[in-house]
Amino acid sequence: MGHLSTHVLDTMHGSPAAGMRCDCCASTAPRHSSWPAFTLDADGRHPGGPLLDAAAMAAGRYRLVFAVAPYFRVRGVTLPEPPFIDEVQLDFGIADAGRPLPRAAAGQPVELFDLSRQLSDAEGPRGKERP
Repeated sequence: MGHLSTHVLDTMHGSPAAGMRCDCCASTAPRHSSWPAFTLDADGRHPGGPLLDAAAMAAGRYRLVFAVAPYFRVRGVTLPEPPFIDEVQLDFGIADAGRPLPRAAAGQPVELFDLSRQLSDAEGPRGKERP
């Protein structure tokens, strides 16, 4: 049986996103349940191991929320107010808790990048015109 875990990497600094705050909740009608917020450990993972172990896995809709802007501010990155990205919300579903996730869904990365750069004008990175 599988489990649900999270692993966040900070590609701007080339390290795990240690210290980032996260929330996780399940919202399956008619119930909505939330787990206590947690802070990612030194490896960028949930400090208590899996968010859900095989016994706790249940079909339903889930949401993970990563507090990205506060994490980067603590790391000394100057962000505008409001930040371009404040929180990253990841909504996903488990249709059959007894089956493993498809290979394409397991281990999909969500990359964090330099949020101090905003592409609000016609120029892309390094001054090149966007197509």
